[in-house]
Amino acid sequence: MELRVEYGSDLFDRDTAEKITRRHVTVLDAVAADPGLAVGDLDVFLGDERELVMRGFNDTAHPVAEETFYEAFARHVTATPDAVAVVDADGAVTYAELSVRADRVAAVLHRRGVTVEDVVGLAVPRSTQMVAVVLGVLRLGAAYLPLDLNHPSDRISYMLADSAARVLVTTVGESPRIAEIEGLDRVLLDDASAAAELGTEHDDRLPQAPRASTTPRTSSTRRGPPVNPRARSSLTTEYPVSSPPQNSG
Repeated sequence: MELRVEYGSDLFDRDTAEKITRRHVTVLDAVAADPGLAVGDLDVFLGDERELVMRGFNDTAHPVAEETFYEAFARHVTATPDAVAVVDADGAVTYAELSVRADRVAAVLHRRGVTVEDVVGLAVPRSTQMVAVVLGVLRLGAAYLPLDLNHPSDRISYMLADSAARVLVTTVGESPRIAEIEGLDRVLLDDASAAAELGTEHDDRLPQAPRASTTPRTSSTRRGPPVNPRARSSLTTEYPVSSPPQNSG
């Protein structure tokens, strides 16, 4: 058998073309030596390529601080209080300002009995306020359950009931789209009473944010994998995200 390779020099250099040729020859040799060999058992690696693909490309280890997500946020608040943390359609919010908002949300939730391992439903449009709610929930060691309001109402109700959510945080406009659930307290962020709570300083003694994350208490048999707090911190360190402005059109 004779194998001839033609290649475009504008796409490949000679060394790459030779590697492609050697790979074809290696596969043909293996098939000729064992005609019954399954395609999935063919070894297409050359030299140390297997080591490179299996280990070299996956060698992404890097130091990660031993801290929870909220501790990482608090560290940034202390180090760079005036730096911009989040931007939305209403403007920019600094770390210090976001920390104040998060603490006020945490105080509101704590008054309603939210504590470590509780679940808080979250049905809030993407905004600075949404980020503050997430941080407020994590501040208490609770878990937040993000709800997609494009889902059917019965699906959202099932998720809230199945997760045993204690509180639902939403808005006046979104709340009517979510059916009433027995035992579920609602906090409407733009309701006059809740807005008054969130707009004033609090003197609540909030519990110390927990050092470890646990899987929230739930009777659900369908549960996603828990995210290690170190892994979560690593993800946010590698891929910092701010909430983008929302298109009002």
